[in-house]
Amino acid sequence: MNLNWEILIAHNHWITINFCGRKLKVCARCFGVVIGFSTFLTLTTLVEFKFFQTLNVLYQLCFCVGLALPVIIDWVTQTWKLRESNNRIRILTGFLEGASVVFLYLTSLSLVQKIFVLMTVSGLTLNLGFLGEKIILMSKTGEKVSKLKTSK
Repeated sequence: MNLNWEILIAHNHWITINFCGRKLKVCARCFGVVIGFSTFLTLTTLVEFKFFQTLNVLYQLCFCVGLALPVIIDWVTQTWKLRESNNRIRILTGFLEGASVVFLYLTSLSLVQKIFVLMTVSGLTLNLGFLGEKIILMSKTGEKVSKLKTSK
């Protein structure tokens, strides 16, 4: 069965990698996340991040969010059509996001708390991106923002 992956990928932000003589299309930001995650996960087996583990949990969370902030800013500003991102930026910000997930793993939070942090940051980012996009679209078309509450 020959599957057309372009149908499954809803955007055109992929990179093409030659792997074992075959061309592989990969989402650029996802590629960066995997590389960042793999790199820092490997580093945790080789190096102790004592500086991070001795920090207060609030500072640990700020560090993790700080690493993820560039990807959030890149995605939100791109979603709002304030600027056009490119694959180099997507790979770099994805790399930092992957690193932030590893550092979140190293925090002293319980698994449930870590999942809560991931869900909260993801949910806020998605809401900010899509709500802002809708408001900007409405302002360009002249619709009233009050319609936002009634539309489904």
